[in-house]
Amino acid sequence: ASELGTATAPITSPLLIDTSVTAIASSEMSRNFHYIKDGIYYRCGENTFYQLGTGDNNPITTFTALNLASSQVIAVQATRWVTRLIVQSSTSALSLMAAGWNTQLTIGGSENTGIIRSSFTTNPYTDITANSFDKLSPVSYVNAIKSSTNIINTNGKGYNSNGAGLGRNAFSGNYGSILPIEFFDDSVDLSHVEWFGTIGNGSVSVVSIGEDLYWTGN
Repeated sequence: ASELGTATAPITSPLLIDTSVTAIASSEMSRNFHYIKDGIYYRCGENTFYQLGTGDNNPITTFTALNLASSQVIAVQATRWVTRLIVQSSTSALSLMAAGWNTQLTIGGSENTGIIRSSFTTNPYTDITANSFDKLSPVSYVNAIKSSTNIINTNGKGYNSNGAGLGRNAFSGNYGSILPIEFFDDSVDLSHVEWFGTIGNGSVSVVSIGEDLYWTGN
């Protein structure tokens, strides 16, 4: 799939892609690769789900920069279907951008939201910092972002689990909305989550709080 920016033949020895890289991203079964250098976001590889934000779903065979004029990309998060960026404007304002396949509402919105985001567009969620993707392990059916107060917010459906992988049942809220992860035991303090991960396409979510480990889902 040319995810390393070369021909599809196997690479049998280390290949230098670039230097002075500040962030990288990929995901399970994604067959593409992403990195940031000098505030510029580069991507390459499979684009079946429009997740490279090129305006179409043709693969990219060489690493290609996203043109954001005077804005800089400071973080990237990738799943098989969706790529999300934290972007800093020339005035230092931060925004969340996303591209890809929104079938499981991991970009956001409601059931009526357009399924395909073929180009990177801005999400209205604004409570973000430069570290909002740190220590998160999202998957195709569940996405996550950390707020400025260290609250883990999730969206998506949670595969075959009625949203239980997000700590919610089928009747509590819009999966497309970016909402704090919840547990049915209100004694769990979710204000100091250190790590968030998902298992089984998002049917189970796991968080670590201090030395304690919690899970929710099927």
